[in-house]
Amino acid sequence: MVCITVSRDADATTGIISLPIQDIAFLEYARKIDRVIVHTIDEMYYMTGTLKYWQSALDNSGFNFVMVDRTNVVNMDKIVLLDEVHHVAYFEKDVTNTSKRCTFTNINFEKVQRKYSSVPAYN
Repeated sequence: MVCITVSRDADATTGIISLPIQDIAFLEYARKIDRVIVHTIDEMYYMTGTLKYWQSALDNSGFNFVMVDRTNVVNMDKIVLLDEVHHVAYFEKDVTNTSKRCTFTNINFEKVQRKYSSVPAYN
């Protein structure tokens, strides 16, 4: 199992932990705190660096991470549903108001939708 080092808070005051890469749904850059937020289905973690760096590192390590807008890199293997109206990916079948979602640019949504046509649409 391949892991990355993350913290549970933005300043790492609680220390660091190892997070299995396959648990990651998407990465989000938060400019306000200058951190990459690592989203799993249930949690959020923090790490330093740039999205471009992490997308390249993860992709070149055999994982399927794609930059889908300026602030998001998504783990394509975790997407369960694609919202064609709002250009959003979901990571669970039963979507609720609290479900994790990752936004896409219009052009990147269309590219992903074509490449991964087997992912069901959310309406």
